[in-house]
Amino acid sequence: MKQMNCLLAGLPDTGKSTYIGGLWYNLENQSSKMKMKASRELVDDTQHLESLSDKWLEGVRVDRTTEDKSSSVELRIEQKDNGNVLNINIPDFSGETFRQIIEMTNSKDLDDWCEAADTLFYMANNLDPGHFEDDDNIGTVEGEKKNDEVPPFNSQKMSACAQNIMVLKYLLGRKQFKKMIFAISCWDKVTGNGINPENPESWLKSHSPVLYNFLKDQQPDSLIIGISAQGLDYEGIDDDAVITNKTKSGERAFVEIGDEIKYDLSLPLYMLINE
Repeated sequence: MKQMNCLLAGLPDTGKSTYIGGLWYNLENQSSKMKMKASRELVDDTQHLESLSDKWLEGVRVDRTTEDKSSSVELRIEQKDNGNVLNINIPDFSGETFRQIIEMTNSKDLDDWCEAADTLFYMANNLDPGHFEDDDNIGTVEGEKKNDEVPPFNSQKMSACAQNIMVLKYLLGRKQFKKMIFAISCWDKVTGNGINPENPESWLKSHSPVLYNFLKDQQPDSLIIGISAQGLDYEGIDDDAVITNKTKSGERAFVEIGDEIKYDLSLPLYMLINE
């Protein structure tokens, strides 16, 4: 039996809390349908996990402003077929510590997290190419007064692509991870609630080629997946029974790997630890 450590990382609002809440609920209630199970050596305090699980069950969005910036959790799961254990460390649910990389006020905690991890599970969303303010100035009337003053740096105006590249460059520069998964969250919006499969790697290559090329250059073996921890875009569902039935059957939250949709949030973690 072997043990490996996984760092779950991502900027604010990328679905980390929802993913862990959905994962924990399904480990507890749909274990027979999953590749992994909760480890017999669970962490001492599962209160945070239970809270996230309850929010996931109710379809409540976990707003990062309600999360303690220092909130963290560790979850241990194991492969059913051989007992190998994966320790998942989620040291920063809010994502603010990872944002510090962009603000260039890095915390030493980041280096410690990287050093302790064998694998990286990175979550991101809103990855379409960004809009640049300079584009608005194309075609302005000649002679119009120009503003040569350089505006102060504002990370909020950077495209999601640029922000994620900065964070990944830092993390991958601190540690040579044995394996890495790049998970595009809110995948239900891309696939019509999982009805129309869309290859995640092809999608990223098409919608954010710079980020895709960066990933393949820095971590050639990285696996690009789609993930919908909630499983549904609730705004388009009028009948609560649809959500309830999907939850009970274990066919609500899903991942897409390649061209195949699977209703098992533990599957990408299985692939991280599997030889």
